[in-house]
Amino acid sequence: MKKKTTLFFISLMLFLSFFTMQTITDTETKIDIEVLNKRIQEIYNIKCKCQMVGDWKDLKQHYDVSRKYAQWSFEHEAKRIKYLNDWSRDRGIKFTNIRSEVDLKKVRDKGEMQLLSLEETYHFDYIYEDDLDKKINSFKVFLKHSVGLVNKDGKWLITRDWYSDCFENALDSYSGIHIGMPGITETDELETADIIKESSFQKYNRQKAAEYADKYWVNYNTKYKNCNGIGGDCTNYVSQCLGDKEEGGGIAFDGSWFCVYPKHGRAEGSKAFVNTDAFKGYLVYSGRGRVIKRGDFKEVSKPTDDSAIGAAGKLQIGDLICYEEKGQIDHFSIITELDSMGYPMINSHTVERYHVPFDLGWQGKHIKFHLIRITY
Repeated sequence: MKKKTTLFFISLMLFLSFFTMQTITDTETKIDIEVLNKRIQEIYNIKCKCQMVGDWKDLKQHYDVSRKYAQWSFEHEAKRIKYLNDWSRDRGIKFTNIRSEVDLKKVRDKGEMQLLSLEETYHFDYIYEDDLDKKINSFKVFLKHSVGLVNKDGKWLITRDWYSDCFENALDSYSGIHIGMPGITETDELETADIIKESSFQKYNRQKAAEYADKYWVNYNTKYKNCNGIGGDCTNYVSQCLGDKEEGGGIAFDGSWFCVYPKHGRAEGSKAFVNTDAFKGYLVYSGRGRVIKRGDFKEVSKPTDDSAIGAAGKLQIGDLICYEEKGQIDHFSIITELDSMGYPMINSHTVERYHVPFDLGWQGKHIKFHLIRITY
């Protein structure tokens, strides 16, 4: 009996010892993750401050620039800071606050490097410098990051920061090296669109379209197929805003622009529903959309007798903006708000934007805007 009692006691002690070790290990892991989360939030906060003042020199020390990818990541942030400073000056606005919220999703140990998967929500507040009321306007951007951190001399430094950047198209002029696809000439954008008389249109509910855009700007509507990874979700998202019958603008489908809702699985749209070229062509040739102006930023915002910001000032909530790069239709967004000066603010997917000034991130002589009025 004594022998059995001794064995039982030894087994119990081993179990408790293992449990204690496991708890300590879990606690230490949790602390490490909290340290990493705190550190990346600190770096992103510094980045926001640098964007506010238009100077990137305080940011460099937080990157291990002895490594190629870290150097590239830092240079990208420096270009973003310069661009935001130039853009705000040219628009006559002043950022009153820029802040970042980081949501750390996953940490993987890659030897000397910790690889972080995280989501970042950027918040921007600004005023117009000549606005006597100093009304604050706000917008948001959602980004998904893959960040590498390495501990160097007791300090966590960024070794890489990869993400799809909503400002990417505007940064070429700051690099001195243009990397992109060769120019593509426009082709026949629509082969099968039905020509529909305007009198047959279903009334377009602009407000509901904007509300749909706000509801699903980050949390996608799971009723529909997600087109990220197969060309991008921007057009699919805008089509949903216009045509969803339950929550969106309620424009009726037809033989070219439509979505199929299966009993099981997610709804899939036609080519005109999800493809940028086809959608733009469909809108124009069907008569459901009318391009009121095409041109670079100066051309679409040149003041007129009835608008201080030109054709851009004639757009309404629920209208669309199509973005052309080197002759290729590249992106779609929907207008969800007008700021304090009547400037169109847009939502879009790929990258996720919420009430963002329509031209932010789209600069250069190779960028053209198509301002599209949805008719009904």
